[in-house]
Amino acid sequence: MTKSKTMADNLRLELTLPKGRMEKLRRDTGADSFSEVISNALRLYEACAKEMGNGAKVVIRRADGTEIEAF
Repeated sequence: MTKSKTMADNLRLELTLPKGRMEKLRRDTGADSFSEVISNALRLYEACAKEMGNGAKVVIRRADGTEIEAF
């Protein structure tokens, strides 16, 4: 029995994370599931890594206008 190409191209992970922190992130971001929290986090991290690879800095601008370098 062979897996479909789609299944073979996926990576399945098992994570051990603090449930309280994950639940807070899920609520704060409006995600429907822990899986969605992780997927969103990885998409953001991938975008940051791509931009940093091109020489950019990832900056967080706070409501008061102050900025901090995230990475």
